[in-house]
Amino acid sequence: MNALGGRQSLRGYRANRFLARSMWFTNVELRVRLAETKLGKQRFAFGVAPFFDAGTVRDRWQDLNFKNIKTSYGGGLRIAWNQSTILSFDYGHSKEDRLFYFGIGQAF
Repeated sequence: MNALGGRQSLRGYRANRFLARSMWFTNVELRVRLAETKLGKQRFAFGVAPFFDAGTVRDRWQDLNFKNIKTSYGGGLRIAWNQSTILSFDYGHSKEDRLFYFGIGQAF
């Protein structure tokens, strides 16, 4: 089974909201670094990331098409700590819900 919804696919829908044997989805995200600073020996960078997600699921891959596509959009804050650790804060909006996500690392 494949699942859509949640932090890794359709932000703004609950995790694993759509289940089926086949799926396709896309995430478009514009990452913009706004500021950098150094506190002691630690380096921090701050940025924003507006995004748009879309996808669909079907029981057979042959049935995948552009009908009944679920979409979501929103924005996020990124904090890079020493360039290797990324803290992600995303707020997604869909037809069903508005959800906040926290994670370590980028969505993709």
